[in-house]
Amino acid sequence: MTASKPHRIGLLAGSGQYPIHFARGARLCGHKVVAVAIEEEADPKLADHVDEIHWAGVGHLVDILNTFREARVTEVVLTGKIHKTHLFNHVTLDDQMKKVIASLPRKDDVSLLCAIAREFERTGLKLREPTAFLEDLQAAPGVLTRRSPTVAEMADVNYGFTVAKNLADLGIGQTVVVKGGVILAVEAIEGTDKTIERAGTLVPDGLVVVKVGSRNQDRRFDMPVVGMETMKVLVQSHVTVLAIDAANTVILDRESLVEEADRQGMSFIAV
Repeated sequence: MTASKPHRIGLLAGSGQYPIHFARGARLCGHKVVAVAIEEEADPKLADHVDEIHWAGVGHLVDILNTFREARVTEVVLTGKIHKTHLFNHVTLDDQMKKVIASLPRKDDVSLLCAIAREFERTGLKLREPTAFLEDLQAAPGVLTRRSPTVAEMADVNYGFTVAKNLADLGIGQTVVVKGGVILAVEAIEGTDKTIERAGTLVPDGLVVVKVGSRNQDRRFDMPVVGMETMKVLVQSHVTVLAIDAANTVILDRESLVEEADRQGMSFIAV
């Protein structure tokens, strides 16, 4: 954790364990955490780890901005997944969110999040990268587990890394699954876990999963994240190697993740 002076941090929380992990760590450093949790996304248990929690619909941008301002927050972090399928599920959007979406010719994650970031900054709310408050979320390049990838697995890692980088640069997804020089699955709107599950239905074992950020990754949001939720899917799908982008991937519960990978005979590598 950083030793920055304690202050009030706004947390816009989507799904997964990242918001809870961030809030818990920030409070350990003495920060006050004010969360706006996205309905149908954020874990209700987040309430146990923040100083204040407010709930808002994913399309209610004005409510989100006003809540942070009224809570006397000036810096906000975005953590957790907000599924883009909401765009197609008749979610209620306020007028400001409608304008943001209508202004975008491409509605990939980066374009959407950058546009929303501009709305935050227009109202005096500065978006910060979560790693500015948490120092222990990334790994240096190298093998994190007892087992290193085999020569064949490493060839799949290198191939997958190149393909995944191009995929991320296009704003399509962050994850690919490879075996024997064949791309089995690429991530799109469904997310990482479902991508891995799909590959597992195609090939029974020996999968290599590669997860990366883009070459111009905006570290304020949409950083690739792996944690124990991901590990459960890796085990169920008989994955033998997980390779991540060392420069751009957040690792949650790293010790537990590595222990489980070792228990499963899996190789976990940061590239």
